[in-house]
Amino acid sequence: MYKIRAIRFRQRHDGKPVYLYLAVQPAESVIARKTIEVYTADNPDGYQRRPEPPRVRAISRYVLRGEGMLPTALLLNIREGAHYEPSKEHEDWGWLVIDDEQELWRIIDSQHRAYGVETAIDERNTRIDKAKRKVPEPLEYDLPLVFCLGFPRDEEMELFRIVNSKARSVSTDLVSSLIFGKVMDERAKDAPAAIKVSDLRKAAGISVLAIVLDSMGLVLVSFGSFTSWMWPFQGSRSAR
Repeated sequence: MYKIRAIRFRQRHDGKPVYLYLAVQPAESVIARKTIEVYTADNPDGYQRRPEPPRVRAISRYVLRGEGMLPTALLLNIREGAHYEPSKEHEDWGWLVIDDEQELWRIIDSQHRAYGVETAIDERNTRIDKAKRKVPEPLEYDLPLVFCLGFPRDEEMELFRIVNSKARSVSTDLVSSLIFGKVMDERAKDAPAAIKVSDLRKAAGISVLAIVLDSMGLVLVSFGSFTSWMWPFQGSRSAR
């Protein structure tokens, strides 16, 4: 038996009220119990695509370098053998009780975060092995989780479809633009004759593209791509 502290809350699914359960667990506990229904030749019943290795590696680096908060909860389902027990203090504060510790936690959403954290744990253990330490050190990284209980596979698939089609991500063009302007204006302080990029961008009336001055002239690139490339340099400057 495995018990997890949890907060019960109410939402709706398929037009009907449903209880969900918010919990926090060490990353190692989540990775040891998780499974992801990836569609492959060996698993034709899977409903999720293979993870993208660059995204997985990026998340792993983000966690290992100490930059990384991942505050958004992973969405999981336990199909069988789990129930909720309320506490004496409040019916919505209690415990998730999992009858069989081997019961899999099926990740419905956030597979890249899960694989990225798993890769971070593996890389950390590899470094410990190379240092010839006998006892692995924990990652000391907790993951927020939202559990569904008792959803069959077909309902998992439908929830996966809804979350990834209707709950769309928010555009980050604005914040990327602000970060880009900060990075480039910091560099302009060291070059008196340099044009402030934020002013140049405003003059051009460009909101979703960055203007980069290089040896070939003015080049337009997406803010998302350029900010991802420039951010480590800004971090290293701040560290000095």
